Amino acid sequence: MAALDKIIPAGEKHNTPEFIRGYLLYTSGKQSPFIRLNYNRFYNEIQFIDEKGDTLLLAYPESVKYVITDKEIFYRHVIRGYFRVLEEKNVPVKLMDQQHLKLIKRQTAVEKTPNFSDDKLFSVTFIPKNPQYPNEKVVFSKKRTLYLMDKYERFFNANKSGFLKAFPNHREKIKDYIKTESIKFSSEEDLRKLLEFCSSLK
Repeated sequence: MAALDKIIPAGEKHNTPEFIRGYLLYTSGKQSPFIRLNYNRFYNEIQFIDEKGDTLLLAYPESVKYVITDKEIFYRHVIRGYFRVLEEKNVPVKLMDQQHLKLIKRQTAVEKTPNFSDDKLFSVTFIPKNPQYPNEKVVFSKKRTLYLMDKYERFFNANKSGFLKAFPNHREKIKDYIKTESIKFSSEEDLRKLLEFCSSLK
């Protein structure tokens, strides 16, 4: 796994091109000193750069509640890992996403590689240090899933069923709005629009 992590381009592996100034907010309510942070999509973990300039994983991630940087906020679920907060307004239900890189296939570099028409797939050539081993072509998939999280920290898929579960007292109004506004659940803009409507319901 470590070798694969090293060959993935930084633009694919991390959420932002550079490590960003931020801090950790612990479950105890305490705050860490400011450090440079980034989200690693391959590990679904937060990494930081230490004083020596080394890139490391957090030693005790189970003690972290939020990761707050100058550009992004991440919430850490005890079991499911890190979720990026997309809707930061003071509302009871928040829109979040989770991004993953998954290893799909490893093959020798001389094998024919299929053409990737799907922009969710990409390949990297891995050149072993030992010349006795052949070069490899490593194929990864990129996945981004959108969720809703309510004030009880329960998660719902960001689809019609999920919105109805997150706002159970307004099911009919939400159904009408989805139909009238032709909400597309594949569109983050539409999801934000729908969430704003749902949050305004009394």
